[in-house]
Amino acid sequence: MKDSIKSALISAFVYPGAGHFFLKNKLIGTILALSFSVPLFIVIDDKYTKVTHIIQQVINNQGLVDIVALTNKINQTIYMVDSTKLKYSLIVLIIIWLIAIIDSYRLGLKQSNSQKRRLK
Repeated sequence: MKDSIKSALISAFVYPGAGHFFLKNKLIGTILALSFSVPLFIVIDDKYTKVTHIIQQVINNQGLVDIVALTNKINQTIYMVDSTKLKYSLIVLIIIWLIAIIDSYRLGLKQSNSQKRRLK
């Protein structure tokens, strides 16, 4: 398998920027990984806060829980994207991920072509 395809798959399935590390481009890999981590933290923190709130409500009810109501509340929390900040964070995550995949593929092709020229 070509390095360009490997690096794109690594960026797609491991973490954005990991494909750049595979291609020995640590600076761009670090920038992509860090720029992906910030909005990821925002999304995880938002979900964690909501789940913690639900758990606190259960504790306040002294463990007496209506399972159906709790299940509905959890489903609402999981699928609800209510804040603008969260929506933009999800969009930014997708964009950074796509940039990482495409750029690692491009960089892999570029490195492959420069190696071929050296061999000629």
